[in-house]
Amino acid sequence: MRWFNVSGASGAIKNAEATLKTFNGLASAFNTSAASYNTYLADTKIANEKDAFSAFFSPPVKPKFVKRASPPTVPASYTGMQHWSTAK
Repeated sequence: MRWFNVSGASGAIKNAEATLKTFNGLASAFNTSAASYNTYLADTKIANEKDAFSAFFSPPVKPKFVKRASPPTVPASYTGMQHWSTAK
């Protein structure tokens, strides 16, 4: 029977869990930002749909600008896969 040290596997699993936790946090922030941006677009569309007569007497209210959200990528702290040599 061959035995090998699994501490490397434990480190890789902890790294993957930390990376996943970071990514999930970024994804949650993205979803919040995307919802705000979609609300901004809807408000802009509604503000611009007035007819000419009502726009002349009451110009459309400009909604507060919201920066467009960008989707998260893999966090920079990701170290990649670890190479495990063959157990001898």
